[in-house]
Amino acid sequence: YSGIRAFLDKKQHKAAAAAGPGTEGALVQQRALYHDDRLLPVTRAIIAGAGKFTATDVYDDKARLAVLAAAARKQLATVDCLLVPTVLEHYLLQEIADTEQQPTPSWPCNAKNGRFTNFVNLLDMCGISIPSGLLHVDYSTPEAAATAATRVERLKAYGGPLKVTLPFGVTLLAPAWRDEWLWEVAGAMEACTGLGCGPAGHGVTPVVVGRE
Repeated sequence: YSGIRAFLDKKQHKAAAAAGPGTEGALVQQRALYHDDRLLPVTRAIIAGAGKFTATDVYDDKARLAVLAAAARKQLATVDCLLVPTVLEHYLLQEIADTEQQPTPSWPCNAKNGRFTNFVNLLDMCGISIPSGLLHVDYSTPEAAATAATRVERLKAYGGPLKVTLPFGVTLLAPAWRDEWLWEVAGAMEACTGLGCGPAGHGVTPVVVGRE
């Protein structure tokens, strides 16, 4: 964190110093990030979103989070761990770029794939992702074309295969400080699958296709 802060401060410390110490200087420094071209547009857009909230909002939300976290911990106490999909969709790189590189960036792809991970930090949980199986998708079928029309068009345009084999992983989640126990469970599950990490671990040969 200190290295990232130093990187950001290098360009912004003059503006913050001119604004003086205290809250105003911090706000000036934060707002400078909104137009910092060293950051990805989508990163700047996310940071800029903080400008919509006040300190009062933060405390109100932390109080609400405490109530929800207590209810969640009560439910989690009834199970050993949670098993969830690691991601919900296999996106093309261009699909992500299409949303993140718009004049007003958005991140629906990352938001969807973060559905089962965003709450982990908020609830102070530990987790580990492991390979689980293979997903065989035929984008030439009417069903696939109906649900992923843009993806099919791009695959055809790039000369990519319409029949693909994709990795499917699961994530194990448990309350904080159960890391070592969770690793043992994950290790046993991975041994049963016979799969490893990456394409080679899944017996899949990556296919490289053209990009715009």
